[in-house]
Amino acid sequence: MSISLNPRLRAGCCFADKDGTSADDWFVMFETTTTQQDALELYEGNYERYAEGVSTFTEKTAGNNFATYKANKDGMFIYVGYVDSTVLFVEVAEQYKDEVKRLIDALGY
Repeated sequence: MSISLNPRLRAGCCFADKDGTSADDWFVMFETTTTQQDALELYEGNYERYAEGVSTFTEKTAGNNFATYKANKDGMFIYVGYVDSTVLFVEVAEQYKDEVKRLIDALGY
């Protein structure tokens, strides 16, 4: 068996409990990419995936080496962000968004 890794990703981790049957499903992914451009492209791909059909709250910010997107969609809180060559993606039940925002702040996003 051989495993093929995306050469644009240097390291990462993903945690999830997403079976689609309950409101407490969650997903967290952190990736380190080879370049800032790779991180931007990964961010943009995830942003485009979730930007359609947002129900209530939406916030998007961007700067020279970062961008973030926060939204509530279908009972879930979505966060997609990149800083330099790292990308953070979170999808959790809206009831946990304050805890997730504290985590995001602690990570420096």
